Amino acid sequence: MKRLTPQEIANFPHKNVIVRALGMKDTVKVDTRFEVPRANDVILLCSDGLSGPVSDEQILGIVDSSTDLRTAARRLVERANENGGPDNITCVLARWIA
Repeated sequence: MKRLTPQEIANFPHKNVIVRALGMKDTVKVDTRFEVPRANDVILLCSDGLSGPVSDEQILGIVDSSTDLRTAARRLVERANENGGPDNITCVLARWIA
């Protein structure tokens, strides 16, 4: 299978099509990843309504420059809307406190 470039991914017409979902079949392949958080790491869970219109660099900049996570989440949703907001926007931020 051909690997897509970041430009191809950004312009892929079917990038929002759900190809795996819980409840559709008896089994589902789940992608997992193990991370060891460090003090003050921030975890972002979001929908494609945020990650589509807002680049990774913009997300990082907003989270890093915000005084607290509630402000960061509000600013992320605002930025997604400013960038066209073509989809529902969901954003959850959590900070690891050691």
